[in-house]
Amino acid sequence: LPAPQAVLFSSLVNGFFGDVSLPWNMVVWGVIIGFIILIIDTLLEQNESKFRLHIMPVAVGIYLPFGLSVPIFLGGLVHHFLKGRSAQESEDNRGRGVLAASGLIAGESIMGVLLGVLAYLEIKSWHLGDWFGDVGMDALSVLVLLLVVLWMFFLSKRASRA
Repeated sequence: LPAPQAVLFSSLVNGFFGDVSLPWNMVVWGVIIGFIILIIDTLLEQNESKFRLHIMPVAVGIYLPFGLSVPIFLGGLVHHFLKGRSAQESEDNRGRGVLAASGLIAGESIMGVLLGVLAYLEIKSWHLGDWFGDVGMDALSVLVLLLVVLWMFFLSKRASRA
């Protein structure tokens, strides 16, 4: 089961405190790029630009697998379209979206633990790919992703009933 963030931090800890050698040229380049991004963001902030170049999304985009970039991008689009007409409406939409997303993240984590237990017990799973083929599975994955995005959008946009 891949865990890119855990592997990254494990590699860094082993490089700093263990006997593993880090690719220091990559670390130095990362620091240089980070400083350049911070300088550009500071200039944008001073000019009161609506566009900002925050370092964390860039860093996350660099070390996470490309397959996670699409859902992150779609989440950014949902956030952009959820901006309400007033500050209070925007905050309400954002609060509902954060709550729903937190539930999805928690559910994914629980599911990951359950799948880890199944893998440890060497319980083999059935494969939908046998029924749909590779192209069908890709299409099904995109469809499910789009349904989750739409669900998040409408759930977040829905007026509070409290």
